[in-house]
Amino acid sequence: GRGIDSHAAVTRFLGVPSTGGTLENTGYAQAGISAGARVRVASSRSLSISYRHSEQGDSHRYDQEMGGNGRYRSVFGPQRLDFGFLRYESARQSWFDEVSATVSVNRQADGRAEQRRPTERLDEQVNTTTAIGYSVQATRTLAPRFKALFGADVYDEFIGGARVLTAPDGSTSRARPDIPDGTRYTSVGVFWQQNAEVIPGRLHLRGGVRYGDFTFCSVRDDSLGVPEDSIRTRDTTFQASGVLTLTPSLSLTTSVNRGFRAANAFDFGGIGLSGGAGYEISPGRAVDLGGLRGSTDGATAISTGQAVGDLRPERLMAYEAGVRWHSRRASGSLTVFDLEFHDAIERRTLVFPTNVVNQDLAGYPVVRQDEVGRAYVAGEPRPIVTRVNVSRARIRGFEADARFRVTASVRARAWGSAANGSELDASRTPRRRMPPVMGGASVTWQPVTARWWIEGTMLAASAQRRLSDGDLGDARIGARRSLSSIAAFFSGTAVDRGLVADGRLVSTGETLAEVQARLLGAAPSQTLFTSTPGFVVLGARAGIALGSFLELTVIGENVVDRNYRLHGSGVDEPGFNIQARIRAMF
Repeated sequence: GRGIDSHAAVTRFLGVPSTGGTLENTGYAQAGISAGARVRVASSRSLSISYRHSEQGDSHRYDQEMGGNGRYRSVFGPQRLDFGFLRYESARQSWFDEVSATVSVNRQADGRAEQRRPTERLDEQVNTTTAIGYSVQATRTLAPRFKALFGADVYDEFIGGARVLTAPDGSTSRARPDIPDGTRYTSVGVFWQQNAEVIPGRLHLRGGVRYGDFTFCSVRDDSLGVPEDSIRTRDTTFQASGVLTLTPSLSLTTSVNRGFRAANAFDFGGIGLSGGAGYEISPGRAVDLGGLRGSTDGATAISTGQAVGDLRPERLMAYEAGVRWHSRRASGSLTVFDLEFHDAIERRTLVFPTNVVNQDLAGYPVVRQDEVGRAYVAGEPRPIVTRVNVSRARIRGFEADARFRVTASVRARAWGSAANGSELDASRTPRRRMPPVMGGASVTWQPVTARWWIEGTMLAASAQRRLSDGDLGDARIGARRSLSSIAAFFSGTAVDRGLVADGRLVSTGETLAEVQARLLGAAPSQTLFTSTPGFVVLGARAGIALGSFLELTVIGENVVDRNYRLHGSGVDEPGFNIQARIRAMF
C-alpha cells in the first residue's frame, strides 16, 4: 500500500522512511498432496482412509527481521506436516444408531534459525511432534425427540527436539531446545451430549459434559538443565444451549459454556525467543531463579511482590445470547457475548530481587538488569517473561450480520463486530491484542437472466487505542524503541546493510547520539505507535460464465492502494492487487 512499511526497522530505529514497494522475505513456497478413499465393507458399514502431506519453505519471521526488530535472519524451517487417519463407521450397530472409531497419526516438524548479525552466532533448532490419536463415538435415539452423542478420545504426543549454536569460527555446541527433547503430553477425554426437541418446532435444547485428564512429562537432562517432571491436570466442562422459535421468522438463541485449558507442553517447558513477547523462560526456571511476577508483560512492569508458582489450568465461562430474523427479502442476526477467564495463562515480565546477570538461559546469557530488577538477554530489547495465572479477565462484545435483496438483481450484505477485554485486577489493564471495532459491506449486481455479476466490497476498522503494555512493546503493534535498541540496530544491522558508514547515518549524516535525540528526545524509550490506525479499504469483483463448463472471476483488492495493517499482524496488507481465477467443471 503506497510502497510503505509502517513498522519497518529503519523507521523504528533510525526514523527514516522505508523504501521499495515490497516487503522483503514475506514470500514463501508451499506444496502438498492429499489422498483419500472410502470403501463400503457391508450394507451399512464403511472404512475410510485419508492422508495429507504439506511442506513450506523459505518462510521468515518478518516482524523479527526488517519488518520490526531488525535481526539479520529469522527463518522458519523445516515446516512439514504428515497427517493420516483410518476410520470405521457403522449404522445400526447393536444398541447404537451410529458408531465410528478413528485412529490417527499427526506428525509435524518445525524449526527455526535466528541470527542477529552475519558475524554473530547462528541459533538453529528443529522440533518434531508426533501425536497418535484414538477416538470412538456413538449416537443413540432415546426417544423420538431425544438423541444422545457420547464417546471418548486419547491423544498421545511425543516431542523430540535438537538445538545447535554455531559460533562465527564454525564451532558448534548443543543447547536446550524450546521444548525439551523427550517431552510427552497425554490427554484423555470422555464426553456426553444430549439433544432434545422439547416443544416440536418451538424449543430445542442441547447439553453436554466432558471430563478431561492431561499429563505432562519431561525427561531429565542435567547437561541442558532440564528437570525430570510429571504434572497431571484434570477437570470437567459443560455446555448448555437452546433455540426458541417465536415465529417462523424470528428465533432467540442462548448458551452457557464452561471451558477449560490445561497448560500445554510449551506453557510448562518453553524457553526461547517468542517473537511477540521477547525472551521467555519456563515457570520452573523462573522459580529456580527466584523471579517475582511483574505487573504487566511489558517493559514498564514493576514487581507485584508475588513469587512465580506452578501453573494451574485456565478456566472460562462463556455466556452468549442472540436473535435471528429473516423474511423473504432480508435476514439478520445479532449475538452478544461475555467471556470470563479465571486463572488465564498469560505472559508476565519477571522481576528479580537478586542479581541474575551472566545466568545462562538455554544458551542466552543475561547481559543486563535494570534498577527495577527486569533482566535482558543479548539482542532483545524487551525484558524476560514467563507464564503465570492471571486472577481474572473479561471480554465482552457482539457480532452482527445483515443481508438484503434490494431488487431482483441487487443484493447487499453488511457485518460488524467488536470486543473489549480487560484484566480484572487492580490495574484494569487491557488484554493483549484485542481487536478494534470492525465491519464490512458488499453490494452485488446480477441481472436475473445474465451469466455475469459485479460486486463492490468494503472493509473497515476503527483505530485501536486500548493497548496493553505488552502491545506497546510488540514490534507488530506499538514497536517500542529505547536508547539501547536504537544503538544495537545502528551499530549492527544498519551497518551490515550500508545504512550507516563511518559512524554516521548515510541518508542524514547524523551520529548515533543525534539519531537517539531526534527519536527519543530526553526520554529513555518511546513507542513508534500509540495506537493501530483505523482504515477503510475498497474492492471490486466480477465474474462471468464462459459456456457451460468454465467460470472466470476477476478480483480487485485495495483499489485505492491504501496502506493499512490488521491489528496484531506482522505485515502491512497488500496494496492494489488483481487476481484472475478460472474454474473448469467436468
